Amino acid sequence: MRRKSVAVITSLGLAAMMVSGYGATPSFAASPSHVIPLKDITIGYSVSTLQNQFFVGLTQGVEREAKALGVHLIFDSANGSPGTQLNQVEEMVSQHVNAIILNPIDANGITPAVEQANRANIPVITLDRTAFGGKIASFVRVSSMQMAQAAGQWLANQLKARYGSYRGNVVDLEGLMSTSPGQARQKGFMDIMKKYPNIHVVATLPGNFDQSQAYNMMTDAIRANSGKQIDGVFNANDDNSIGAERAIAAAGLSYPASSRKHIFVTGMDGTSQGLAAIKSGSQDMTVAQNPMKEAEAAVQMAVEKIEGKSIPANVRWPHMLITAHNINSAAVKSYGLWSLDLNNPKIGNIPNMNSLPIYTASGHVAGSYTPLYHAVKK
Repeated sequence: MRRKSVAVITSLGLAAMMVSGYGATPSFAASPSHVIPLKDITIGYSVSTLQNQFFVGLTQGVEREAKALGVHLIFDSANGSPGTQLNQVEEMVSQHVNAIILNPIDANGITPAVEQANRANIPVITLDRTAFGGKIASFVRVSSMQMAQAAGQWLANQLKARYGSYRGNVVDLEGLMSTSPGQARQKGFMDIMKKYPNIHVVATLPGNFDQSQAYNMMTDAIRANSGKQIDGVFNANDDNSIGAERAIAAAGLSYPASSRKHIFVTGMDGTSQGLAAIKSGSQDMTVAQNPMKEAEAAVQMAVEKIEGKSIPANVRWPHMLITAHNINSAAVKSYGLWSLDLNNPKIGNIPNMNSLPIYTASGHVAGSYTPLYHAVKK
């Protein structure tokens, strides 16, 4: 099994605080009379896959902030295998890491490993996706439900502008439904569709966050609805949207946005392919998040928990809706186009939680980090 270790010490001058009872096993144990320097903290990180640009962004964010703080980081990619990830987390527990940052493949299947970490008093921070069992110290993410609601409402508004009322036919390409974002995004979209009974979801198919599968499912949906106008397609992420766009083009159904035959294509996450598709006109919008910043915040959560500080159960990063009308705006640039910043050699820039920039949906800084410390829907 591939294992990568990163250990970088910086001169931030941050003194380590006391490790809480959530702390680690004897090799890392601490008490009120013993503190752990940042250079002696070890964080384990397991990511679901590195075959998807979004998760590359998450991983680079984790690496950047670990380097900025000077803590040790060991990480593995599960390469899409729930069993592999279960073994990875169990191995991290056996190595007595101080905390684990986890991006689960299977929200239920990872539960035994989370429970094992709980028994070892190792805090688990979930990132972007969470586990449905065991005790999670903090869940750091954008609200997938709110992202899907934003995309669904945008799609409904386009249909009203086209027909003068909320009506039309749309295809729903789900995400990977074994994950918490897949489930939350599907629920968020359907919650919006329930508001408009004359907008008909003519097909709900598993895109699984995968371009090839989304292409096949959209091809099937077009064939099954031959002779019927398809007005839009909801995609649970930008990989789904790219697959859907390929299927639309292959079927000869690509029309400019000004045409009443145009199929509105939504996306989510803000990948470089999604942004390029918006600029080319094949995709209409994406609801972007910033996995690099979310990941940096997760590392901070882990360190603060190790230091004995109280951390929130939920941390929500804001999202931003991007279309051809605002993609080049200052607001979008302020929010951060993470997918265009991959492989940037700079290290993390969050020396402490209070320095995190908080953005509104319009991309303006809105104050301190404290407002992110609140419970939100999954």
